[in-house]
Amino acid sequence: MSTDENKNPPTTKSKRKPRTKKPLCTFPKCGAVNVLKEHVKKLTEENAVLKQQLADRDSSLEGMQAQLRNLQGDIFAPSSERLHLAAKDGVLVEEVDRDSGIVPVDDGLRKRGAQPGHTGRGRKIPESIPVTEVIHDIPVDQKVCSCCGKPYRDLSLAEESIEIDYEVKVICKKHRRMKAAKTCDCSVPSIITAPKPPQIIPKGKFSTAFLCFTIVQKYFFQIPLNRQIQQWAMQGLEVNAGTIFGCFKVIMDFLAPLYDLLVDVSREQNHWHVDETRWMVFAEVPGKMGFRWWLWVFVAKKVTVFVLDPSRSSEVPKRHFGQEAEGVVNVDRYGAYHVLEGESNANYVGTMYGETSFGPKRVVRHSLIGLTIGSPTSIRLTRSTMSEWPVAIMKSCLPKSRLC
Repeated sequence: MSTDENKNPPTTKSKRKPRTKKPLCTFPKCGAVNVLKEHVKKLTEENAVLKQQLADRDSSLEGMQAQLRNLQGDIFAPSSERLHLAAKDGVLVEEVDRDSGIVPVDDGLRKRGAQPGHTGRGRKIPESIPVTEVIHDIPVDQKVCSCCGKPYRDLSLAEESIEIDYEVKVICKKHRRMKAAKTCDCSVPSIITAPKPPQIIPKGKFSTAFLCFTIVQKYFFQIPLNRQIQQWAMQGLEVNAGTIFGCFKVIMDFLAPLYDLLVDVSREQNHWHVDETRWMVFAEVPGKMGFRWWLWVFVAKKVTVFVLDPSRSSEVPKRHFGQEAEGVVNVDRYGAYHVLEGESNANYVGTMYGETSFGPKRVVRHSLIGLTIGSPTSIRLTRSTMSEWPVAIMKSCLPKSRLC
């Protein structure tokens, strides 16, 4: 071959058409792509809504099925009771199960407790008790299938049960009184603070509710203060008894007017029962030997007054009744009460004797004395307001014209 042929080789023509240049699609601004993206987004949202509706429907269906199973169990489940009740002439009687071989024995004696056929009263919880809801979730390690390991899905169903609980705990309250600043130019304080909660002891360590609870525990429920301090110590509060008694002394100034009012109400009554008993007070008082004090009680219809006094003399009832009390006093045969007979406004009514047996060898004899305090013409008693003791005394000692 020649060199010319090598330089110019033969060529063949292609049958394909030449490519034409198309405009490139700018993806962010492509209209078709944006339409497809919006459509996909809409379908995704619809799919999520449908899944949620399906889950809610399944949960509701499971709840209805559970209720249906419970109702079917209550109606069609076998009963363990062998004695059934039958109504005959409006009276509930026992229907004997002949197959069981159990025949009730009628011994003619009514047994204690609930009788056969008693429907019961159920577990009634007072509506005044506040309800606190406690949610118990299933532990994570128990919310998986023991076979395949797949997790359980949560349901809106729950088993509910109630119980009465009593919480006694010591807490520390932290009061945050918020402040506010003025936004004007008036002559008022620039910053104001929220008012402080009321306290019976200003700047005291204990709240008013805490002190009231302690007083009720000690004087109403008869729980000694040392025992209460031990209870507080179990909860982490260390308190000295002297600190609490110091608070009691401050509170006493607030309770004294109330006690004086109760004494005034007691003097306005017309019938009292009075008695006294020894009361040990381990406190040294100038001029008194020993620790034996006396607790006096004056019982009336509206109020009962206790008087703690170091002596047992007649000055205690004289000081309590004063010069304006009028009525009948029921007392025992202690000589201190006879001082009321010597008063110009006191009259002896009578004595009623009796005895109380506490066994074959122990008999306690007692008596009751009725004294009228005040002018005899001003005494007017009604049988509806008198107990059996003063009524018996009045019937035997006072003229009938003075009883109405």
